[in-house]
Amino acid sequence: MMKGKKGIEITTSTLIIFILAVIALIAIAAFFMGGFGKIADTIKGYFYGSTVGITRESAVQFCEQYCDRAQSLPKDAQPESAFCTALFDVDSNGDGKVDKQLYCKSKPSNAAEKSESLKTDCSASC
Repeated sequence: MMKGKKGIEITTSTLIIFILAVIALIAIAAFFMGGFGKIADTIKGYFYGSTVGITRESAVQFCEQYCDRAQSLPKDAQPESAFCTALFDVDSNGDGKVDKQLYCKSKPSNAAEKSESLKTDCSASC
């Protein structure tokens, strides 16, 4: 027989089947305890909750940085700079939904109705 072997030997396929069975049991238990809708919302909160929108203060800071960069560009390139074209999705009340869209200096004519301008003071020409 096998001398010198201590314990039991588990094959890789047995280990994989065991892991899959545990995952299936967790999924079944989750379904009966609250449904997958609740779990899906929780997972979305982890991955999407912090990236849905930014605060107005963060948008102002970005605009100030974009202004500094735009001022260093030649006059003919400034209208294409991030200062003139950036659009920020702002979540002002923290509910995870975009409340409004903000532009740094002036709102383009084709902008969405809920968008507005931050009117950032900058000498870059848009």
